[in-house]
Amino acid sequence: MREGAVSVLEQKDLGVVDNNRYHVWIKAEVAYAIGPKPSGAPQAGLMEADAPLTRRKSRPRN
Repeated sequence: MREGAVSVLEQKDLGVVDNNRYHVWIKAEVAYAIGPKPSGAPQAGLMEADAPLTRRKSRPRN
């Protein structure tokens, strides 16, 4: 199990932007503990140096 914490340093509530979305700006500090993944983790093979290159496709949100 991985654990972490987020500390909010600054926050700006900008309200509705372009009459479309609510916008909040947050400046935060993230602290986390990194440990070894369990051997049965589904993505364990992706972290190997000789693993094939992978990428994810994304599309613009409307």
